[in-house]
Amino acid sequence: MPVYVIALFPGDSALLLFLLVAGTFVGLGVLTDGLRMAMLTVAAGISLVASQYLGGFVPASVLSDNSVWRSFGLDAALAYPALLAVLFLVIHKLHEMATIEIKYKLEPRKHADWRRVNSVIGLCLGGILGILHFLYIAGKLTPVGYATAQMPAADPAHDPLGYRLVGRLYKDFHSLGIDHAASPFDPMPGNYYAAVDVAALVYNNFGTKDASHILQFRGRLLSYPGLIDAAFQNVNVIHLGRVHPGNKFLEALITRRGLSTVLANPTLLNAMRDPQLHKQLAQVDLDDLHDYLHKGESRQYNSVALAQQRRPRILGRWVMDVDNTVEQFDRAYPSATDPRTKRNIRQYL
Repeated sequence: MPVYVIALFPGDSALLLFLLVAGTFVGLGVLTDGLRMAMLTVAAGISLVASQYLGGFVPASVLSDNSVWRSFGLDAALAYPALLAVLFLVIHKLHEMATIEIKYKLEPRKHADWRRVNSVIGLCLGGILGILHFLYIAGKLTPVGYATAQMPAADPAHDPLGYRLVGRLYKDFHSLGIDHAASPFDPMPGNYYAAVDVAALVYNNFGTKDASHILQFRGRLLSYPGLIDAAFQNVNVIHLGRVHPGNKFLEALITRRGLSTVLANPTLLNAMRDPQLHKQLAQVDLDDLHDYLHKGESRQYNSVALAQQRRPRILGRWVMDVDNTVEQFDRAYPSATDPRTKRNIRQYL
């Protein structure tokens, strides 16, 4: 049974998340005091730094079965609250000791003033921590939400509820400008979003279900000079792009099964773990590739640019006309009338 995400107004999910997170910390600041919240602020800073190094120790069973989620920094995001919970126990003990120390050092007539000041500090620090934690959550969700929003499933029910919620949150973050404010907590490098834009072009163009359009786009993608080595030499990429009925990756693209299905493809996961492919793709100008897929023209690989770089000019790429080639073969070898032979030749070509 599909689960639908109800929209109340633009940006509603982001505002509701803000009220939940900020309200929790403000309430905590009211219930406790400024001293405890100050200690919690220090603990949050320590946990934030330490979680970047301890994220790799998060058990695989806690994360999704898909190993790609560690690259999104979700392991560090899970390590952060665990570290904060441990430090909170330490804070509780230190708070008791500090309270006793302050009580005996202050004059009795100043105790009421201290309680009042301590309460106000707790409320203020609670609000500050609430805002920072909201931005932290937004920063961690933005990379996943950006990809999910760019590559939605044709049938939303095919994507898990978590994907849809994150995609919805990202759209609301973006509409309110929160994604820019949360960028310091975004774990992904700058070229990640350029890579997602290219991936979204591939996903959406293959999902047109127009065979001629798909073949034209596939030809343009594989003809980009910066991808030639990877496209025709890397085994994983060859398997991903091979057109045959058993290619589950292409099937997921053409039917637009959604990001969750695409990322779970074993061949794609093997390609993502291939260090040689990483080196080849690292040399690709993603902005130039994006423009090339749009217009069929490259700023980097044109005759003028190649001449300025003293590099050999690229003449072009040829695509075999299989039907015409088979007809020429039939005319050249009229005795080869065995249907199995013709079928094997066509399949080979």
